[in-house]
Amino acid sequence: MNLGIQTEENRDASGSTSYSMQLRFSPDSADGVELSVSEDVVSVAPVGDAADLDLNLESKGSGSVTINGEAIVSVTDGDKGDITVSSAGTTWTIDSGAVSTSKLGGDVTSAGKALLDDADAAAQRTTLGLGSAATASTGDFDAAGAASSVASDLDDHTSNTTAHGISSFGATLVDDSDAATARTTLGLGSAAVEAAATTATASSIPKSSALGQLAREWVRPFFFDRRIVFVQHDVGATTVSRFGLAADPTSSGTPSAADTVSGCYELCQTGAVSGNTAGRITAANVAFRDWNPRSTWKVLSAASIANIRWWIGFTSADLSGVSTPTTQHVAAFSYDTGRDGTVYWRTVTCDGSTATVTTTSVAIAGSTAYNLRIEFDEANANIKFYIDEVLASTHTTNRPASATGLKAQWCATTLTSAAKRISWSWWGMEVL
Repeated sequence: MNLGIQTEENRDASGSTSYSMQLRFSPDSADGVELSVSEDVVSVAPVGDAADLDLNLESKGSGSVTINGEAIVSVTDGDKGDITVSSAGTTWTIDSGAVSTSKLGGDVTSAGKALLDDADAAAQRTTLGLGSAATASTGDFDAAGAASSVASDLDDHTSNTTAHGISSFGATLVDDSDAATARTTLGLGSAAVEAAATTATASSIPKSSALGQLAREWVRPFFFDRRIVFVQHDVGATTVSRFGLAADPTSSGTPSAADTVSGCYELCQTGAVSGNTAGRITAANVAFRDWNPRSTWKVLSAASIANIRWWIGFTSADLSGVSTPTTQHVAAFSYDTGRDGTVYWRTVTCDGSTATVTTTSVAIAGSTAYNLRIEFDEANANIKFYIDEVLASTHTTNRPASATGLKAQWCATTLTSAAKRISWSWWGMEVL
């Protein structure tokens, strides 16, 4: 074994000095291993026909290591693509999402990956689309074949009447073979299968008869446990037909028949003197508040609705000369151009001293028919006012006293020296 050592001092143009050392290990002078050391480089290389080189080198600094002319670069901290290096190269972290299904292998599908990233078993069941039955015990379900025994038991529904809460009569209905048999069991007649169009309805009853008008307005489930009062204008005449009333409502002004395309009406016209009145009022009281009267008037406005006062409703005394009641007990519709000049229906209640006046959102138009309905509701302490079947207002204050009798009145009062009128077709009421 030969060992040779050679050292050199090297000086560059700037005057800097460096040192190097070479060591040669060889069985003879021609072959072996040469080790060269300088300030920042260590190199090892075989010399001649030297045998295989077994080399173990370690870099203590930040420099590079070269083996057989190939540089081995140290790994610094930072993002290396799919991997992030930290802690001076000691920690290698795979980036989130870097491992795709293709990198895991062709046998890992997207569905499989969706399972792998679930946080817990519950999340994996959700991914798999499993229901609550997946975590239930087998004891929560009937055993195989149990359904067939239940079905056989149900064949004999009489034996299951008590167990399933089916009455004896119910059992006779559920075993009927068809609807006709079921109707027979229920005791239904032939009318039960008739279409609604084949039966008489309120809308199909002739409008021209007193009972027809009555039925149109009051065919209700409670028809037979309510008293009915009805008055209507007779077609082509100045007389009226009445039902449930001892005498015709008292007439004022000049009446005439005014049958139009919108219906048959009695036209009540005032004189051409301001303050003159035309219309009708019942001679006697027809209701009390506690009777819960429900009443409707059909009226027709004139072409001109200027300089006029209308009252349609219930009152304890004549309202024709009154703009806002103070001593009367009232539940009525009002239109009075002398009150504020606007063309909206008002609803008024008064308890004999104080009045509540509500301006509705319904404007009055000339030559227009209106259905005006008033409903007393003592159970809820209110009075409702409807215009053409639409609720216009609800009054809960200053209602007529319960012990005060009420008349029905519909009238027009002229507020100028010109004749004014009110046209009416019928008035009806139902009470306890």
